[in-house]
Amino acid sequence: MAQAITNLRAVSAGTCSGANHSQLPPPPAAWLPACLAHPPLLASSPCPVPRFAPHPQSPALAPRSQRLVCSAAPRPWRPSIDDIDSISWGGRAKVRGTGSRKIPHRLNAEERGLYDMAKKKGYVAVRGTAYRKERHGNPLPNVYRQWCDAKAQLCVVVEQDRTGSAPGGDQVVVDLAPLRREATEQVEAALAALAAECGLRRVPYQERPLDALPWNILADWVEGEEDEEEEGEKVEEVEASAPAAQEQRRRQQQEPMSAAELEAVRAAVAAQAAAVRQLKDSGLGNKAPEVVAAVEQLMQLKAELQQAEAAVAAADASPAPVSAAVDTHPLADTAPTSPSSSSSSSPSAPSPSPSAPAASAPEAPAASATTATAVAGGDGPSDDGDAAVLLPAPRRSPVEHYYSLPIWRIHAVPLFYQGERAAAKAFAAAAVKTAAAALGSAAAGGGGGGKGAGAPRAVKRTDAKEVLKQSRKAPIYR
Repeated sequence: MAQAITNLRAVSAGTCSGANHSQLPPPPAAWLPACLAHPPLLASSPCPVPRFAPHPQSPALAPRSQRLVCSAAPRPWRPSIDDIDSISWGGRAKVRGTGSRKIPHRLNAEERGLYDMAKKKGYVAVRGTAYRKERHGNPLPNVYRQWCDAKAQLCVVVEQDRTGSAPGGDQVVVDLAPLRREATEQVEAALAALAAECGLRRVPYQERPLDALPWNILADWVEGEEDEEEEGEKVEEVEASAPAAQEQRRRQQQEPMSAAELEAVRAAVAAQAAAVRQLKDSGLGNKAPEVVAAVEQLMQLKAELQQAEAAVAAADASPAPVSAAVDTHPLADTAPTSPSSSSSSSPSAPSPSPSAPAASAPEAPAASATTATAVAGGDGPSDDGDAAVLLPAPRRSPVEHYYSLPIWRIHAVPLFYQGERAAAKAFAAAAVKTAAAALGSAAAGGGGGGKGAGAPRAVKRTDAKEVLKQSRKAPIYR
């Protein structure tokens, strides 16, 4: 015990050699701050104490008061593959919030086979929207969307026509939300080029609304949130203004409509009927809220059309409107003839007012014809598709939700395409790889795909058949 203790005076006097100095016991933890506080103790220190003084020859070694902080973009939260497979069997997930009881995830035997095939193909093909009445939702697309979120890839759903009588064929729904990226312009451009190559048509959002999706989503509404009191006040105001609106509507309905207005109402009824038919063809039942709202609007439009037709019939039967119409027709007939009489009487007198309608009359049908061809697609549907491609995919969820919330609480960023079944399957099979290549080129700085580009290698690794083939060829020991 006595041999292990070293005289501190001998150490301070320098009697200890270098070898013996390395065998000294470390000083107590509370001794070093005391030495720093008292210079006499610091002078007799047995061990070299670091002195915080700038180096005379290298000022860069001097201590800095500023601290360097390395910051990076946060990684988005994603579920694990094991949790997704567990909730697809009806089990629990290890991480809370992966699934929800309000969204169906459990698959039956038929959906299980389609789910396994979808993980290999890169897209899921369903009949209609895969809606199950007993589950009150779409379990297969929901689970596949979460699996795509775990794999950080696109979610592609091919909605096959069940009757085979749809004019446009099958529809392909692409969701960009599982990518969890703020900028997806390159991915959208690559998908547009792929769709044009496969012969698919981009469906505009006026034709198919954003909420007509094959997934069940419970997103948080950030914009437009209102308190219950404000909602109650608005309901009371609507109820108070309902009688006035009904009276105004009755007055408008009593007055006969013109032929153009009557045709507009008929076109609105036909469009709403087509929308209801499309919702039912997509697999929704009569009790679905979307179908109920669409049918209610259709009934209102039909009632307005019936009242307008009755008012027009009553106006035709009464003599007063007929006389008024007869009075207005001679004015229209004499309008073109008045310039001839005025020109014969006074040739030097200008007549701008009658000549203006005559000059502008043939221009209106030409403009309407051009607008009709632009809307209907005229020469080909490619013009309509190009106009639809220019519209970016709308984002309704805030950016912070892409980093913190599960995918079933994030709004979809959909892109709709339509075409024949073979073309739809070819597009769906290549969509994930095309998006991965676009993201790889964007990460590499937009360089052309070569040996240095990382996108082809990533695509190669995601191909299950290629991985299995390479693993069989590879030797056991390397």
